[in-house]
Amino acid sequence: MNLLSLLAVVSTSSSTIIPITFTPNPPMELPQVGVPMIKAEFRALYGFISMRPHVIHFGAAGESLPADDEGIYGTFDYPQLRISTADDTLIAIARPRHHNIDWNIGRRRSAIGIGPGSDLLRAGGALDFVRQSSSEAFLRLGGSEHNFIANDCLSDSVMRMATVIGYSRRDLQDIYPVAHVETRFSFSIAGNVVSTDSVAILDSKGYVLTIPNTWYRIIYTELEPYRVPFESGAVFTDCNQALQRLPIITLTFSTHSLRLLPEDYTAPRYPEILRDTCELLIRAIPDSEVDPTIKFNPLMIPGMNARSTENEIILCNSATINP
Repeated sequence: MNLLSLLAVVSTSSSTIIPITFTPNPPMELPQVGVPMIKAEFRALYGFISMRPHVIHFGAAGESLPADDEGIYGTFDYPQLRISTADDTLIAIARPRHHNIDWNIGRRRSAIGIGPGSDLLRAGGALDFVRQSSSEAFLRLGGSEHNFIANDCLSDSVMRMATVIGYSRRDLQDIYPVAHVETRFSFSIAGNVVSTDSVAILDSKGYVLTIPNTWYRIIYTELEPYRVPFESGAVFTDCNQALQRLPIITLTFSTHSLRLLPEDYTAPRYPEILRDTCELLIRAIPDSEVDPTIKFNPLMIPGMNARSTENEIILCNSATINP
């Protein structure tokens, strides 16, 4: 592979394409729906992480999880995140500010943030997430907003969300930016009406939404008659009937509203081996957690494309595929 500086690549007239694959979690772990991933490696003075898939999300922080035989050797002058592109070239981000080696044994997957404040966005200037099919997509670095809207979006489906950068702490040394959007969250189900002004964080990794446990239980209760026994999460059968009991969830931003149908926040589970079994792509915030902020991940919504800049997220329905 050739190795090029990302800044040098993006400064040319052509944009850079990074292929995305959708890969499910290991068996028996939730969710089983495919999550978007790109291939990357991380090198630093204190270790080496070989080329492997990384989950992408709309947060800022990233981490590479070493294998048993990695992470303890290496003599490199400075940290470097290297990402594989569609033309078999490695693009490099020198001295990434918000990417590190994660030694937490409980973590399952490495991850890269592509949202406002992230290293990849700062280097590329803009990032387009474009779906080609239900199982294929790509990231475009350095593309223009005009081309994204004209070529990748259905007309009249473009939604803009202004972002505000706050800061969070991963540990005593590492403080990283977090993108927030002002939103109103609401749904009505079985006589229960939930509506609140809130601040959504653009990060939920393998889920569409993360919401307070009290709200989650209202939705979860509607699935009880269809729930699969002995499953740890919201896995249910008779999908068509179960979905009819679930609400439309509305996220209202400054000038637009996004309506999430049940089909947007559920997905088939093990479709190749199980018939008519689905899972809920909403996660509950534990009651013990201090911060009850809603987390929202548009990358997990079928048929939706997204563009990320330092101060704005643009969402739209894909012009090339049906959800």
